[in-house]
Amino acid sequence: MKSTVTSLIALIGTVVALAACTPADEQYCNGFGVSGTAEYGKCLDYFHQQDSWFKADLAQCSAQADQTYPPTLYDRGTMVQAMPTYWAGRYQTPEIIDVPPDAVHNAEVDRLRARIIDPCMYAKGWNSGSSWQAGRHAVTVVHKTAPKSATAPGVTPAMNALPWLH
Repeated sequence: MKSTVTSLIALIGTVVALAACTPADEQYCNGFGVSGTAEYGKCLDYFHQQDSWFKADLAQCSAQADQTYPPTLYDRGTMVQAMPTYWAGRYQTPEIIDVPPDAVHNAEVDRLRARIIDPCMYAKGWNSGSSWQAGRHAVTVVHKTAPKSATAPGVTPAMNALPWLH
């Protein structure tokens, strides 16, 4: 009986661990319910294309933020060696104290950097400076292009909810 319970707990733990290891692209596409369909591959392609574009734009915007708020402003924590103590007629081995990063300070640096990154990402067409999944908006450009139709040929209205079809 005990081994059965232990085996069951191990099995549940393994399933939970594997679910937590599901890559972000698969989690994204599984959320649309297209797993096992022809649209799944298109979804994966869309995910990687958007992710790549977002990361490239974010790198450029982060480089702009680095000019005003460089990464060296972040508190990374330290290891401090305490002074040796003298006790009972002999010196004691000094302690090493781990001082964790100051989370409040680092959050403030993030907030200040976001004041540069978010408008930069918005200017590049992203609705968010932290996730491409928040979508895009039209960016005003000097040259005009023909407007895209709301529904592509052969696309049913239900498929309009799938972002890679636009």
